[in-house]
Amino acid sequence: MRKKVRTKLIVFNGLFMLSMIILFSKQLVGLSFTSDRSIIQALSITIVIMAIIIFFYVNYQLLRKHEELEGVDTYNLDRLVTPQDYIVALSSYRNKKAFLYDINEVIGQIQRFTRKQNALITLLYQNFNNDDNLASLSEIVNKTERMLYSNIKLILNRLSIFDELEYESMIAKKTQTAQEDKKYQLTMEHITYVKNLRERNEELLLEFDRLLMEISRMIASEEPNDLSNIKDFIDSMEKLHMDKDQEMEELENKYKEDK
Repeated sequence: MRKKVRTKLIVFNGLFMLSMIILFSKQLVGLSFTSDRSIIQALSITIVIMAIIIFFYVNYQLLRKHEELEGVDTYNLDRLVTPQDYIVALSSYRNKKAFLYDINEVIGQIQRFTRKQNALITLLYQNFNNDDNLASLSEIVNKTERMLYSNIKLILNRLSIFDELEYESMIAKKTQTAQEDKKYQLTMEHITYVKNLRERNEELLLEFDRLLMEISRMIASEEPNDLSNIKDFIDSMEKLHMDKDQEMEELENKYKEDK
């Protein structure tokens, strides 16, 4: 839990307990449910009910604030290694409702790629005895993995700087000033950026599916395993990555200019 939120929780709950002690201590205020005076009994019940409401409301708001900050500084991009590392990092931003669909989809992409990757590695080691062929195909797997997780790191970077509360405030307004409208357009470009990265990964997964199918076809045929048969798939994946890199760079530059 972030230090600032934790401190506020400790201070509030400490003051809350102290105030209850002061109010119900016989030596101090002297409130009591068993007092002979009905007004004291009524006041005691009222204060307790109000105190319970305040207690839960303030604690809820502080914990909610903690959840809003949870995605910030809770991981280091350079230390994200395993698929689970990336899933945990993405999950920490689920409180940002504008990206909830994208986050869930990207987590699904990670899980799908992991399954496909394992399936392909199994196919390679079971059916390709030539070390050169095996090395070449393994490089394709590694290259796809690098492209996929490179895109996810870009998504995480963008999620970390997105102001969800400001976005909700803009959405709630029926009318906007020219400056607010410009800020809204900038925010929508921000959302588009993440969406494009998600779609980019989806295209990578589609190409990877085609690669799996082609290798499976080669294995099922009686012809010798010839890696030249899948060259088009490799070139397609590389070209896709280069084209999308240029698209994302243009969008990134536009975002920085508008900001």
